[in-house]
Amino acid sequence: PARCCDSPHATTSSRSASGDLEGTVIAGQYRIGPRMGSGASGVIYEAARLTDGLPVAIKLLRAATAHDVTASDRLRRESEALGLSWHPNVVEVIDHVHLPDGTSYLIMELLRGEMLATRLKYRVRLTPKELLPIAKQVTEALVAIHAAGVVHRDLKPSNIYLVPDDTTEDGPRERVKVFDFGIARVEWEEMRITNIGAPMGTPGYMSPEQETGGEVDGRSDLYAAGAVFYECLVGEPPPISA
Repeated sequence: PARCCDSPHATTSSRSASGDLEGTVIAGQYRIGPRMGSGASGVIYEAARLTDGLPVAIKLLRAATAHDVTASDRLRRESEALGLSWHPNVVEVIDHVHLPDGTSYLIMELLRGEMLATRLKYRVRLTPKELLPIAKQVTEALVAIHAAGVVHRDLKPSNIYLVPDDTTEDGPRERVKVFDFGIARVEWEEMRITNIGAPMGTPGYMSPEQETGGEVDGRSDLYAAGAVFYECLVGEPPPISA
């Protein structure tokens, strides 16, 4: 049962400080459910849209970073990048809510399945036959992302989700969903959230120019995809050059 009134503003923000949001309603539209996970600056909850019960995932900034301009810009940039990059193999953004108290939320489709990183943790490696449909969908997602003028910059197994999908004529299969565009680059927008010369990404999956803080484009995502596919086949990321 809900544990607070449906106020979209003060009540939600007061509870965000305690981290206890289950049962609250934000922006008058989404009722928060169980907590799904967290990162350095944000927490992700399962939620439902009140108008039709649509299950969604809500990413919100932690209380300590809710008023931080850089963190807020990252969430806004993630929303913008996802909106530009619509594709069946890219997680769908539904809404981006910025409340008067400064709290920001990103509402996305709710994914049910497992991360590629989780599968590799238990399987260690995949066969070429198992990897082929995953690799094909990842590259199709990148084509759409790059066509929209977006560079992901952090493609890795933990940002690739595998969702069961039995809607194809070939029988049961999985649909790939690329997600977490928190450090994505939108090519025509001023990069004021990026420190010039500071490498952004995850070691082991960054291209050489990305590791040195140089300019990157879609080719860096292709490098990262190659590193991911290498790991799927070999059981570990490619060695990092000295």
